[in-house]
Amino acid sequence: MADRGILFSAPMVRALLDGRKTQTRRLLKPQPPEGLDGGFLHVEGDARPRVTHGRVILKDKFPFATGDRLWVCEAFSFGTRPYPDMLYRADGGNYDLKWSSPIHMPRWASRLTLTVTDVRVQRLQEISQEDAEAEGVQCDMSPRSFVEHYHTLWDSLHDKPGERWEDNPWICAISFDVRKGNIDDHN
Repeated sequence: MADRGILFSAPMVRALLDGRKTQTRRLLKPQPPEGLDGGFLHVEGDARPRVTHGRVILKDKFPFATGDRLWVCEAFSFGTRPYPDMLYRADGGNYDLKWSSPIHMPRWASRLTLTVTDVRVQRLQEISQEDAEAEGVQCDMSPRSFVEHYHTLWDSLHDKPGERWEDNPWICAISFDVRKGNIDDHN
């Protein structure tokens, strides 16, 4: 088990807070060469699973494992009077403040903790309707499915060649339980 930060956009933090998001998908890096399957294997004696390409076990360690605890990194600002001490972009509000990137969020400022319950490797387009809904996307009154909404979300976040929906990259699908509160408050 490991503790590590994980970045989320403001809409996805909102979905976590609302209880709509219990999965996330992250690009598998490095991507397997064309024609080989991606996966992971827990090698005896290794603390972390290893990335596999076909039948080849790479020395690259898999970034996530069941039991890991992830502290959510989100856009934030250290408030100044008359604002509260800490503000989060996902909460909205008409604050005229400078927002810090989620990558700079200190562990102590995190307010959400995720405990990994399952990890899978699959192609992006293999996502099911249930998994797309667990990603926190919302279906409006249009006839579009959860998968179609997730497709739109994915492409809004990934615009590099090899990472887009149409490229169908290998991803790591991570399921988790969400707890409100700082990771250090959950022992």
